[in-house]
Amino acid sequence: MKKKLLMPTLMGLSATAYAQNTGNAKASKIYVRAGGTYAFPHAGQTSIDQTQFLQGKFQTTETPTSGPDPIYTYSWDLKKASFGGGITAGIAGGYMFTNHLGVEVAASIGLSQKKYNFNDALTYQSPGTGTINDHVKGTFYQKTPVLIMPSVILQTGGRKINVYSRIGIALPVAGKFIMDYERYAFATAGSILYSWSYETKTRFALGLQGALGAQVRIANKISFYVEANGVSLNAYAKSRTMTKYSEDGVDYMYLLTPYEKEVQYDFTGTGTSPNPSTTVPKQAATFSIAYSNIGIGAGLAFDL
Repeated sequence: MKKKLLMPTLMGLSATAYAQNTGNAKASKIYVRAGGTYAFPHAGQTSIDQTQFLQGKFQTTETPTSGPDPIYTYSWDLKKASFGGGITAGIAGGYMFTNHLGVEVAASIGLSQKKYNFNDALTYQSPGTGTINDHVKGTFYQKTPVLIMPSVILQTGGRKINVYSRIGIALPVAGKFIMDYERYAFATAGSILYSWSYETKTRFALGLQGALGAQVRIANKISFYVEANGVSLNAYAKSRTMTKYSEDGVDYMYLLTPYEKEVQYDFTGTGTSPNPSTTVPKQAATFSIAYSNIGIGAGLAFDL
């Protein structure tokens, strides 16, 4: 997967902003800020778990022939997905060692994350039943992600207008990757609806984050800020748990074994098929989930 990092660009722009500083005033050493960001997905991936496409559609059609085997035709339209997109709220506190150099620790929480849909359709002929349209719809998103982001701050230090940049690391500390599925089997005799969901937990991950912005002072100790920011982050799956399974609205979770409901992901391992034991989780190769984004943020900063 190709990853495009914006951090070197942000560092170069921050150096330019520093050189343009004029009219500096003594800065408050301690500050807090609060605001929000709308993040656009950046880079991304087309599939996870080696099999599941994330966004777009895949169509399979069976055509009967005079011979023993039918002909299958395929079409697909895939798009990239990154699960860092959406609306986030953040709060941060910082300390300025000088008028131009400081440190900051921020926390952000996802309020409304971007969701991706994928449709997998199969059309085939069933003897005695007729044409079957088997349709699976998947919806994928990150649930309530929380990032801790320590940063180094460089700024011009202007009293009325202050141009700044920050660069640091991104540490995901909470959030789950959700996979919701619905399957419809349409036939001349009616339809059956299957519904199931998974929650995937990820391993510890370390990413990069940065921003370039400007503050405009609107009161003695209050400034309004607007910034462009970005996060570059991938995380590997650790485990997956089925949280729901029903048929036509009837819950059948109680019928499933641990092997059917749980998956443990790792970088190395062995397995057998069929599994000799149904009382232990399934073992599988891990995969990465993309969370990179580019966003526009705004908020208020308060000198203490």
